[in-house]
Amino acid sequence: MSLNNEDLNLITQLRHTIHSEPELSEKEFSTSERIADFLAHTHPDLLLKNLGHMKTGICAVYNSNQPGPQILLRCELDALPIEEKNDLSYKSKHSGISHKCGHDGHMATMCLVAKLLGENRPQRGSVGLVFQPAEENGEGAKAIIEDKEFQKHIHPDFVFGFHNIPKFKKHQILIRSGIFSSASAGFIIKLTGTSTHSSYPENGKPPSLAVAQLIEQINSVAQSLSFQDKVVTTVSFAQLGNAEMGPNFGTAPGEATVMGIIRAFNDHDFNKLKKHIHDLSAQASQAQDLKYEISWHEEFAVTVNDKHCTEVLESTCLKNNFDVFKLEEPFRWSEDFSYFSKAYKSCFFGIGSGIEQPQLHNEYYDYPDDLIPTGAKIYKCIVDEILNNEEDVDVRNR
Repeated sequence: MSLNNEDLNLITQLRHTIHSEPELSEKEFSTSERIADFLAHTHPDLLLKNLGHMKTGICAVYNSNQPGPQILLRCELDALPIEEKNDLSYKSKHSGISHKCGHDGHMATMCLVAKLLGENRPQRGSVGLVFQPAEENGEGAKAIIEDKEFQKHIHPDFVFGFHNIPKFKKHQILIRSGIFSSASAGFIIKLTGTSTHSSYPENGKPPSLAVAQLIEQINSVAQSLSFQDKVVTTVSFAQLGNAEMGPNFGTAPGEATVMGIIRAFNDHDFNKLKKHIHDLSAQASQAQDLKYEISWHEEFAVTVNDKHCTEVLESTCLKNNFDVFKLEEPFRWSEDFSYFSKAYKSCFFGIGSGIEQPQLHNEYYDYPDDLIPTGAKIYKCIVDEILNNEEDVDVRNR
């Protein structure tokens, strides 16, 4: 597949524009509009807009008018609440918001695929390109999949998606059958006792000891319990009293908050972790005669790659001389592509974005422009392998 400089310059400029105007999860209104306008110029056979309850999801479909499978390719629209520190001509214009996960690059890649499909339809079946909101908070994939208009028109036989991954060789394709990335969920534990004068802490019910106990116990769960696979528990925030009230040295506060996240590579361990966090909260509260409540947030399922979809991806990569790296372990981070993997036969893969590249969610991160044609080429090769190959590649019935 050859890409001309004019197309690459156009798509690169599109990424820079999207990068400079980032929007947070469930607020991707301008981004969605911009993408929809671009897709309209590629003349898809179907352009679904306003998908999901947030009304920003998009899906463009390119038909062959011949019977065959439907492939769905997926990317994300949202940015992160991180202040950008790069000195770029296209630096984020929105204070405290930036594309520090590379979703701007994923969108640009998909727009290049749209341009290619607009010029050359598949020989059979169809290809859908879904631009999904709210990946970062775990709400977007479910919202798209459950959307009635999406369900009416889109019936994918298999779904593919990718994420750029720093600290791996640039352009390297990272593949793993089975579990690709972990399940995760954030928790907020609220402890309530009674405040008192700090000179007589025994006359109140301060939660400070319970907070200290929970921090130690939660951070050491992986060492204190047995699990089927690797788990990670992290306390990310703890607070005694109300910081907004300023320093109050005369008071032993009666309320506290402990926040963190759990990660696991299977449902058994994930559910065991959730129960254990609940039990620890109850025990620490009971010991100090406190009330507690625990809530769970931004829950992601395990992303599991279908064996045969992964085999098709690997075969395609090797046939087209991509540098393939087979991962021994799943990634610890989570992806809401997991909900596509629960609903359909699918495969999620990585593209290395460079050994020296800052980590995802780092304030200096920026998606490498030269990954855009790499992502587009591999997507086009997948389409060619399944829909344009003389041999019938059908992973549905294997």
